[in-house]
Amino acid sequence: MASLAGFAFAVAVVSGCEDAVPSPATPDGGAGAGGTTVGDGGLGDAANDGDVTLPDAADAGVAAVIIGITPSPRASGDAPPGQGEQLDAVLTTFAAGVRGAMVRRTLSNTGPEAAAELTGVAQRYAANGKQVLFNLALAERAADGRPAELSTLAWDDPVVISAVHDAVDLVLDTFGDSLAYLTFGSEVDIYLTRHPEQRPDFEALALEACAYATQHPDAPPALRTGVGFSMSSASAPTLPLTALREAGEVAAFTYLPGVADGAAAPTSDVAGALDRMIVLADGRPVVLQATGYPSAESAGGTRDKQRLFFSTLAEALAPRRAAFPFVNVVELNDPAPAACDSRVSAQGEAPDGPFEGFACSLGLFDLTGSEKPAWGEVAAIAATFASP
Repeated sequence: MASLAGFAFAVAVVSGCEDAVPSPATPDGGAGAGGTTVGDGGLGDAANDGDVTLPDAADAGVAAVIIGITPSPRASGDAPPGQGEQLDAVLTTFAAGVRGAMVRRTLSNTGPEAAAELTGVAQRYAANGKQVLFNLALAERAADGRPAELSTLAWDDPVVISAVHDAVDLVLDTFGDSLAYLTFGSEVDIYLTRHPEQRPDFEALALEACAYATQHPDAPPALRTGVGFSMSSASAPTLPLTALREAGEVAAFTYLPGVADGAAAPTSDVAGALDRMIVLADGRPVVLQATGYPSAESAGGTRDKQRLFFSTLAEALAPRRAAFPFVNVVELNDPAPAACDSRVSAQGEAPDGPFEGFACSLGLFDLTGSEKPAWGEVAAIAATFASP
């Protein structure tokens, strides 16, 4: 699952938090199974506030879009979720018909001691035929994702490079042919804007990591790599980041409209945002590592606006589907208050500020386990784009 700690915030905003649990068969429950278990609405928003009629798969375009939902478990007080809650969240996403999964891990969580846990995650997704995007969370928006003992070193220090190689080795060995994408960092442009002196070293590491993974003898033939950018900063860069953005075989973005301003942006620009990503990708496929919309009024959202965002996204994605092979929705359940506070702190944001309302209300289910209107919309999107 992803916590917003990497928003993955991977949002340290959305992170993958799967534990090693048995690999279940595909559940036959309905879209709400396991739900008990991660601009304003004025004229600036999309014109149609009603449900968007989506074509079924038989009427879809020529390219399938793999849809994932970050399976953040339902909050149960402030206690960390157990294996049962985590499995329930995964089964809920399976029941919605998702065909993909994003797994996010920091460099600290990809050492030898993590092998058994990751094996359980990999087996679960492989057994159920899910395509995996693995995000190695190096820099995440404002947070340095390295362990403390490496965080004082240059990004291209041989010790850091060796640690990244070890992590890539483990991921490739564990996930095998189910691994479709391997990306490095999330919203790294935001991190580097705050630490411009680190840009050359980070760029060197990222380029080396992409090449190492692509040329690895254990890499699946279809593996594609990339570096995770934010949509907002990537389209208006303040640093020379072209080489970094063009690293790898895919352009990877986080698209949370309005998060940079702490208030949800109108949904009327969704199609324009997708077109800007296509231009920035310069002919490469576009992977949406994380996309979502807040339901909290403190962030300029509502539950109805959240649903409208996803219906508008589906409408805009349909004629552009050939450019977007993988889209990951953030996230299944809203985080518990303590987890929310941790996410906000990891990004250096003020408690009870606008960022908190945004980052902590992206779930398709609320803290009581009740589904928001957007849940049905996302389940419909997963079904609509499942096949050509």
